[in-house]
Amino acid sequence: MAGPPRGRLIQRFLVGIYRLDTEATSLVAGGGYDPVFGEALPAANGSQEGAPSRREHPVVELPCQVDRRDWDQDRINAGGHDPDIELMLTLHFKDLEAAGLVHSATGFVGNPMIGPGDRIGYIKRTSGLMVVKFPGPPGGVYVVQPEQAGFGLHCMGVPQRNLLILHCRSARRGNT
Repeated sequence: MAGPPRGRLIQRFLVGIYRLDTEATSLVAGGGYDPVFGEALPAANGSQEGAPSRREHPVVELPCQVDRRDWDQDRINAGGHDPDIELMLTLHFKDLEAAGLVHSATGFVGNPMIGPGDRIGYIKRTSGLMVVKFPGPPGGVYVVQPEQAGFGLHCMGVPQRNLLILHCRSARRGNT
């Protein structure tokens, strides 16, 4: 039995997400991971800024919906007119579950494995055509707040999570 319908994304794009590997980042000599601020610390290299110590998991590509109010402005930003980018991306929990990005140890309605500090690498059409590619560290576009929204239709009293909304913002140096 397939279960109850859980809704779907309307205008689908694909987003490339590079999740912060906190374990590997914490092992970088002279740098590491700051669990209080949830970001990588620059490794000491004799310069004032330090070397990047951020380590990432391989990119994961997921279907998403892009908030159109911000999207038109972000296309201008990606063209170099304004370095500050804010995105709101909506992902569906069934896609996260299929990609193994929901903690199974916390039960049926587990927490997503995408969170603050994860980097948005690109957005492209479902046909594969690149729409926008964001710079990598030390700059880039990062998830600043994930928000779980909607529990979908109930089947025999069992709710299922529907949506994960990622609030994302550009960073010139942070989260390296």
